[in-house]
Amino acid sequence: MPLNRLLSVAIKTALASLIILLLMTTAHAEDTTIAIGKYGSRPTVDLMINGQGPFNFILDTGAMATLIDNSLVKSLNLPLKRRTQIGSMSDTNVPSGFYTFESVTVGGQEVAISGAASVDLLGMMPPGENRPLGVVSYWQLGVGVSTLDLSGNTLTLSPDASLDENEPGTLTMQQPPGYPFPVFEIELAGKTMLAHIDTGSPRPFVLDPKESKTLPLLGDLVEMGTAVTVGGKQTLYGASLDGTATVGTITIESPELLFLPGLESVNIGTPVFADRILRIDHNNRLLRFEEKPGA
Repeated sequence: MPLNRLLSVAIKTALASLIILLLMTTAHAEDTTIAIGKYGSRPTVDLMINGQGPFNFILDTGAMATLIDNSLVKSLNLPLKRRTQIGSMSDTNVPSGFYTFESVTVGGQEVAISGAASVDLLGMMPPGENRPLGVVSYWQLGVGVSTLDLSGNTLTLSPDASLDENEPGTLTMQQPPGYPFPVFEIELAGKTMLAHIDTGSPRPFVLDPKESKTLPLLGDLVEMGTAVTVGGKQTLYGASLDGTATVGTITIESPELLFLPGLESVNIGTPVFADRILRIDHNNRLLRFEEKPGA
């Protein structure tokens, strides 16, 4: 082969290799923005299960596994993988079964949820239309960074994103033995405590009753209502904190505290971040609350 033609082929090959390399280094997974609804104060998302749906599920950071109502198990004819039990805050185990999925998609994006435990979820809810048919664990959806904007009704999944741990207000999550959820440090009246995010809770701060003896309160505990859990109904007691709650860069004076048996850490509900943006870096276990522009 003549030298000039040999050089031409070599140059074209090199250019082709360079283009492929550039495409490989610049390609990235695109963000997916999903519309979320509301059931009371709880966010909900539509799931497609085995190509059928959509089905409305509560999006819950206070759940480490996905739950599905018994009625949907029957209508989808889901196969039973094993019998199991669901633990509850009332220290009673509820008989259940784990049913498998072939596929689950959210906002057109497939997510790695292999199945769900069955429960009489509708029996725990008051009568009405558009009741959710399940609870999907927030932690099973996330890769990269998830951005939850409750007031904007959106959830954005950014597979290639990450948070800067040095940015003010960024909290480090951990999961010590015995804790079912990723937790991070907050302060209540100057006392450092472990807390977790619970999008399924309509109350700002819920704690175990034993903590009522360790924190300064404005007045005595009073009965505040009833919480309906998988294990049954439990009475809630509450009082206001005599001091400041600090969560990252958020400070709240004299917040309402509720007390419910069985909590290993402080339960932070939607009132704390309903008008803020919640970003979670699932890979690096970081969390940050951000003020919305113009707020």
